[in-house]
Amino acid sequence: MTDDMTPPGNQLNALNQEELAQMPAPWGREVRLIRLTYDSGFEMLRLSIKEGKRFTTLDLDAASAAKLAGLMAGWAGSTPPRPSGE
Repeated sequence: MTDDMTPPGNQLNALNQEELAQMPAPWGREVRLIRLTYDSGFEMLRLSIKEGKRFTTLDLDAASAAKLAGLMAGWAGSTPPRPSGE
């Protein structure tokens, strides 16, 4: 993984990568949201989850990010909160 959280051999032609948020998640994971702006002006949202030395990366367009946000908010709103210990 490179410093910009792009997997090796998968370098993007991104003009700019801006970290929007970083937060701890249960079981020692770390979640980051990164705005990717390509040379053409096209933007995507990168969701990156670090678990130990392993990274899971998902790049989303605006429509997919909005749908995922709604689904997550719906689940969180219907699930009783539990202490996270964080």
